[in-house]
Amino acid sequence: MTPTPSRYSSVHIMASSLSVQHCFDIILHIVRATPGDLVLHYDIITGLVAVWWWPLDERGVPIAPPLLEQYRQSHDILWPCCFCAVGGDYEESVIALQFSGHYRGYYTATCADPEGGCGYEVCLERPFRFRSRTRHYPLRPVTAELPDADAHEQLTQARTSESVVASPGLEQ
Repeated sequence: MTPTPSRYSSVHIMASSLSVQHCFDIILHIVRATPGDLVLHYDIITGLVAVWWWPLDERGVPIAPPLLEQYRQSHDILWPCCFCAVGGDYEESVIALQFSGHYRGYYTATCADPEGGCGYEVCLERPFRFRSRTRHYPLRPVTAELPDADAHEQLTQARTSESVVASPGLEQ
């Protein structure tokens, strides 16, 4: 009897024949279509897609999307990493309120490249409401500065001209 290939082996064979760009497109589709309680991002240590844990305040209440930047001022937290980081350093996404497009009126984490970069874009409203993947982040040392504060400010200004407004407190 001839063995029947499993669906996993056929997926593996198919995936090995795809271009890198097509694989990224598939991964981005999976990230965007993930159930509402998860924010997926690129993990530079494992090289895999991983869960980004939603921050909690000291009482265990999830931080609302408009307050994330304020939370970041006092806590040691990085925004989700976009796929521009593949093979390189951690690339934080930008958290912003969208005024146009598919996520109009919602906060999203998007690729930090003003030209669109890898295309990473995740709506943050549903994961905030579902509240299943959360954690407490440590307080930021008093002398510590925000990572890439200047880069975030420049990107915010660039994005504002594209009808995107950054979360409150992003301007330093």
